[in-house]
Amino acid sequence: MRHNALRDGHRIRLIEGGQAYFESLVMALEQAHSQVLLETYIFDFHGAALIVAEALERAALRGVRVWLVVDGVGTGQLPVEWQDRFDRAGLEWRVYSPLGA
Repeated sequence: MRHNALRDGHRIRLIEGGQAYFESLVMALEQAHSQVLLETYIFDFHGAALIVAEALERAALRGVRVWLVVDGVGTGQLPVEWQDRFDRAGLEWRVYSPLGA
């Protein structure tokens, strides 16, 4: 038997547009208490996505367990600066199926 009702305290909100998505994602990262698991095809370290990278770093620095997986085709290698920053913050990150590996 399927049960499609939301549990008490849960809600669904449609996020429309890139700016609203990134703002909502950063807000969720800022409110995280124990863990964050983020998997994405494209992660760019410019523009709006940069604020997501910074929010991931802040979460890890305040003790939240953060895991990030990016796609090796859509993202490629993370910039060395961000590899170092994520490592120093204690953020666990991986490039899934990196090109040429």
